[in-house]
Amino acid sequence: MKSSKIYFKYTLWILFVLFYQSKYFPQDSESSIIKFNGSLNLSSELYSTNAAQRRLPPNQQRLILRTNFTLFNQVEIPFELYLSNSDSRFLQPFNQFGVSPKITDWLRLHGGYFYANISDLSFGDIKLYGGGVELTPGNFRLKAFYGRSIAAKDPDSLNFFGGIYSQKTYAFSIGYGNEDVAFLNLNLMHSVDDSNSIKPISITQSPTENLVSSASFGLKIIQPLFISGEIALSVFSSDIRSENIDDLKFPKFLFTPKLSTQVDGAAKFGITINPQSFWSLRLGTRWIGPGYITNGYTQLQNDLFEITIDPSLRLIENRLNLRSSIGIRSNNVRNNRVSKTNRFLGLFTADYQVSDLFGLNVQYNNNQIKSTQYADSLKISNVLNFISITPRFSFTAFNGSNFISLSYSNQNSEDSNPYFRTKVQNQTSSINFSHNIIFPSSLNLSSNLLYSKVSVWNLDIKILSLNETIGYQFFNNKLSAFLSLGYSSIKVLESNGMILVGLRTSYNLEKYGSISFNLSNNNFNSNDPVAPSYNELQGNLQYLINF
Repeated sequence: MKSSKIYFKYTLWILFVLFYQSKYFPQDSESSIIKFNGSLNLSSELYSTNAAQRRLPPNQQRLILRTNFTLFNQVEIPFELYLSNSDSRFLQPFNQFGVSPKITDWLRLHGGYFYANISDLSFGDIKLYGGGVELTPGNFRLKAFYGRSIAAKDPDSLNFFGGIYSQKTYAFSIGYGNEDVAFLNLNLMHSVDDSNSIKPISITQSPTENLVSSASFGLKIIQPLFISGEIALSVFSSDIRSENIDDLKFPKFLFTPKLSTQVDGAAKFGITINPQSFWSLRLGTRWIGPGYITNGYTQLQNDLFEITIDPSLRLIENRLNLRSSIGIRSNNVRNNRVSKTNRFLGLFTADYQVSDLFGLNVQYNNNQIKSTQYADSLKISNVLNFISITPRFSFTAFNGSNFISLSYSNQNSEDSNPYFRTKVQNQTSSINFSHNIIFPSSLNLSSNLLYSKVSVWNLDIKILSLNETIGYQFFNNKLSAFLSLGYSSIKVLESNGMILVGLRTSYNLEKYGSISFNLSNNNFNSNDPVAPSYNELQGNLQYLINF
């Protein structure tokens, strides 16, 4: 109830500012002291079902505000505000506010919640709650950030949740040079858990500390040849409560070595060749040690060595585009595992617009994972092949513009792992046909037919889906309405049916934004007792304005 009142209060305040911003912040004068622009998104969602388990909460409201103030045509002050009445279980609270003013072309400040990037191996994909500064006068660069990177979450023994410590992080980078010609950056990232932020229980993980330093660089050798790379070192303590190593000479203001401390490195290197506008080649390699950890990237994988080659080619006046990516990756870089796992990735895409009436797209993907272990009980092998062919046609007929595409795709995989005595063969074949026709009256029809067969073990799953959508625009194209009706037949052991009815509407309020309403009903009729029948209703009311 309290969150709903806060949401309503902020909504009224923001709407008041928006409807009167033209009076207080005139936009039509170059000499205006203050300029104001941004966007506001208000949404309310409802969900109901007779199923035993709900997929979504019954009611949610959200407010997303992005604005930017410009003072004297020099100082930019952007900020973002997120509000929701839902109970969020993310590491960061969902209700967030941040401001990142840009003062002249070389100074930006950060406050509240904000994203920042230092380098590819040190710090770059987490959101901080704190402050920071970025200086870029000329070829000189300086970045400094400090804040909370993870919010504390109390343990819950009933749900077997050990809790999360609050984590503080700072990052620093100093560099010089033109990033398109030659540059060098020195980077530093440090994070530490606050062991007093929660009361640990038996399943709570130990608090950690992490220090990462790196040097990133780039150099244009000649006009078409550019090299870039980064060398990094990580120091990580898996338990800051363990005993100190006093004999190790290390700056205590940066990091305190413990008995649980490990040190490892990482490096990346790339070469880009672009001698002509119609073709290019990118070569890249990465080596990341098994003990390399950076809390500045939550999903960075360690213990790997990889090489990638990415060529691209455009021919026949750019009507034929060819792209490819070939890469190999392996782990066990220090031979401290039982075996090595190798991975191969090959991707090829060709798109050819033969004429105004006909085009063709072809894609092929090969993904292989294999281990070098000779014992059958431990050996791993997974090979995935995917190919799709999609011809497309566009022409005028039936007093309208027609667009037709027919796509065929086949995916097969072979999986061998320690859990099964024999290889597992999986195969999926799909045919997708779509036809869209647009009439001069703004009436448009869209038809889609999909057939898919999935073979897993000795089980075949067949899916046949048909969907038809009719759309029309009213009141001088201000109101758009779309009505959809779809039916899907799903056969596993028994035949099951699904009926989906949907309505989408949108009204353009011109300078006052737009309002939309979506409603869908999904009815699943099952003959399988394992997957019982259900009916669910979803609705969404949304208001959007750009100012």
